[in-house]
Amino acid sequence: MTSPVTQSLNDPTDAMKDTTAPSTGRAIEGATRAADQALGSLAGGVENVRRRAAPALHDLAASAEDLARSSADAVRQRALQARDTGADFVRARPMQALMIAAAAGAALVLLGRFVRRG
Repeated sequence: MTSPVTQSLNDPTDAMKDTTAPSTGRAIEGATRAADQALGSLAGGVENVRRRAAPALHDLAASAEDLARSSADAVRQRALQARDTGADFVRARPMQALMIAAAAGAALVLLGRFVRRG
C-alpha cells in the first residue's frame, strides 16, 4: 500500500530511471564501439610491425650466418697454416722438434701428478 507521499517520491525516481536508462545504454554502446576500434587499430599496428620486422630479421639472420661461415673458414685456414708451419719446422729441425715435444710431454706428466695430489 502506497501513500500519496510515497507515490510522489517514487514518480521522480521512475522518471529519472526512464530518462537515464537510454543514455546509459548509448554510452555503453559507444564505449564498446570505441574499445572495438582501439583493439582493431592495435591489431593492425601489430600486424604492420610484424610485416616490417620480418624482412629485417631475415636479413639479420642471413648476415649472422654469413659471419659464422666466414669465421669458420678463417679458423680453418689458420689451422691449416699452423699445421703447415709445424710440419715445415719438424722437417727443417727434427732434433729441436723432438726435444720440444719431449719437454712438453714431461711438463704435462708433472702437471698431471700435481693435479692428482692437490
